[in-house]
Amino acid sequence: MGFIDWIKGVYVRMFNKSSAKKVFGTDAILSDKMEEAMKLWASIIDGTPPWTDKDDDVESINFAKFLASDTAKKICLDIDINITGSARAEYLQQIINRLKKVLRDKVEDAAGSAGIMFKPNGSMNINSCIDFVLAKDFLVTEKNSNGDILGVIFFDKVTKAALSKKYYTRLEYHRFEDGLYVISNRAFVSSDKNTMGKPCSLEMVDEWKNIEPEQYIENLDKPLFAYLKMPYNNTIDMDSPLGVPVFHNAIKELKDLDIAWSRKSGEVEDSKHLTYVDVSTIQYAKQNKVKLPRFMTAIDMEKDEAAVREHTATMLTESRIKDINSILSMISTKCGYSQGQFTLDAKTGMITATQVEADDRETIETIKDMRDVLKDCLEDLVYALNAYVDLYNLAPVGEYETSYAFGDLTYNWEEDRARHWQYVQQGKYPLWRYYVKFEGMSEDEAKAVVAEAKDEQQDKGLFEEGV
Repeated sequence: MGFIDWIKGVYVRMFNKSSAKKVFGTDAILSDKMEEAMKLWASIIDGTPPWTDKDDDVESINFAKFLASDTAKKICLDIDINITGSARAEYLQQIINRLKKVLRDKVEDAAGSAGIMFKPNGSMNINSCIDFVLAKDFLVTEKNSNGDILGVIFFDKVTKAALSKKYYTRLEYHRFEDGLYVISNRAFVSSDKNTMGKPCSLEMVDEWKNIEPEQYIENLDKPLFAYLKMPYNNTIDMDSPLGVPVFHNAIKELKDLDIAWSRKSGEVEDSKHLTYVDVSTIQYAKQNKVKLPRFMTAIDMEKDEAAVREHTATMLTESRIKDINSILSMISTKCGYSQGQFTLDAKTGMITATQVEADDRETIETIKDMRDVLKDCLEDLVYALNAYVDLYNLAPVGEYETSYAFGDLTYNWEEDRARHWQYVQQGKYPLWRYYVKFEGMSEDEAKAVVAEAKDEQQDKGLFEEGV
């Protein structure tokens, strides 16, 4: 989503804030400070922060996007989610298996914004039964003292083009009332995409025609949505239940990084070797069809100046890289990573995330905290999915248990391979398992290779004995 689209989304959402009380008689928990912060975060992650300046040659390298992506990669490294215990568990596992395919992308969205909602939509299709909703498309209406979100209005928009475009908006309001969980749906139609327009029937939109205006559900302890946010303190608005992106504490450093990188790029761009010669020299060459080297350029010179002047660009590459790495180190620290987690490689000119070593406690602890909030979010999601399965009788009633496993951040494949080969040589690890783990063979293929090698060795031994 581009920044312009975000601005338009903010306008619509501000309208929806004022209409939330009118439609549902409730207020939204969203301050002006949070609105402004969310606009800023969106511009940064979109690569168009306010400090970019074409006139001053300051561009963004969008390191915030890289930071969110690398964070999501570490959080979701080799993630495994298993639901066991019954036929109900098997049904839920099918949905989770589908979720795992897109989970890293959704975690990245959460890492670069105020968080993301995982909301079951009641669809009987396991491939599309979860909606992923960013903060621009929902309003929080209620929370408890722990900051847990209990009431939300979700916005869903559909555009229909017949003779003229019609813009439909659906408001889906989740909350607890008098011991019941209530979901209310209201639809609106407008010819202007920046307004909600007039109330209309849900049946006017095919995608909404089976949705009940009011739904009451008993025996629920949690809402039917799950909110994922990063485990950073929201210092923008302490009363807001919304989260902040991973780069929230390092916005000044991101600005410094963009400026430092732009200055470095500018030096490279200006480093072309030039030889200035008098205009008359160029004119003479053209008149006599003399081809001059491309690095020569004309300049008006005073009579007492030399006929030729060399331009040698000043390159402060070493100093620039040192400055950039200093900024990257501060970004690492402010985002909860170990110093040196992100570095500029002087050989390639690429900013990379270094391998996490066993003593990088800050990085490991930060990722563990993020994995913990992800597990809590997934627990809430599975609870909500199970409630919908009950509601629509999609699978037999049964108990389920959820377990999680994540990859080791300090894992080194080559070291692991060498260690397991030593185990094989010492007779402590089966050779066929080694082939499966490190050579990509199936179990049957690996066992067949081992058996064939064993037979050949036996045949060789008998032959040698005969000799």
